[in-house]
Amino acid sequence: MDTLVDIVADCYFLEGEIYVKQWQYDVKDFASAKYDSLFKKRCISKETFVENIKYYLANEKYATQFMEKLDTLVEQRLSALRNSLDSEP
Repeated sequence: MDTLVDIVADCYFLEGEIYVKQWQYDVKDFASAKYDSLFKKRCISKETFVENIKYYLANEKYATQFMEKLDTLVEQRLSALRNSLDSEP
């Protein structure tokens, strides 16, 4: 579950990049290339990713744990980003 949570957190931030870059690139091609790169880096296929998401979200107990872990991880990453921005001159 932790690995999948980490990948979904990456997707969260990747969506921000896609949103920002959509004005410069064909958003469909850009998003596809970025997700292909992410899944390749994480050594997971799109199909396996989807299967795992469905598995964890189909069970209420797992879904709750998954979303809590995801919320915690995203908040940690956002906090680190905020802190790095606050420390810049």
